[in-house]
Amino acid sequence: MRHSNACKLAVLGLLCWASIGKAQPPAGSLCRPPEKTYYNCHTTNYKVISLCGTLPDALQYRFGNPGKVELQYPGSAADGTKLMRYAYYFRFRTNYTEVVFDHNGYRYTLFDYDEDNGSHSAGVRVTGSDGIEHQVKCKEPVEGNLVKPGKFLKCDPDNALNDSSIPDSCHR
Repeated sequence: MRHSNACKLAVLGLLCWASIGKAQPPAGSLCRPPEKTYYNCHTTNYKVISLCGTLPDALQYRFGNPGKVELQYPGSAADGTKLMRYAYYFRFRTNYTEVVFDHNGYRYTLFDYDEDNGSHSAGVRVTGSDGIEHQVKCKEPVEGNLVKPGKFLKCDPDNALNDSSIPDSCHR
């Protein structure tokens, strides 16, 4: 019996040791009380994307891990509703929603797409001034959506999802 327990402990120790070297998904959201988490997901590279705030007064994008936020925009959440833009497109069984902002020569597009075939994709696209685009995808499930914060943002006039011939088309 003593030998059996020793084997169990050895196996458990090996499993713990093997997991130390692997990146573990971060827990939770990057939002802090009293903020509301409007959008939150874990990415395929073990980071967190969060859209946090106290609307209508404040909204901020955050990317990183709890305890180590790598990017937050804008610097003051109170400026978020002035600096971020919104795009929305829908048709039968299809919804495309985006929150867009420009920072340090890059365009960040937080996206959440539901396709008519039942597929869902979400994440952030980062496009440089050279047109090169990088995408960080969310893993399911995604918490929240971009529609609620979008109601407090201006429509992005340059976004193809919005109908530029209809004023305020993203809020229909």
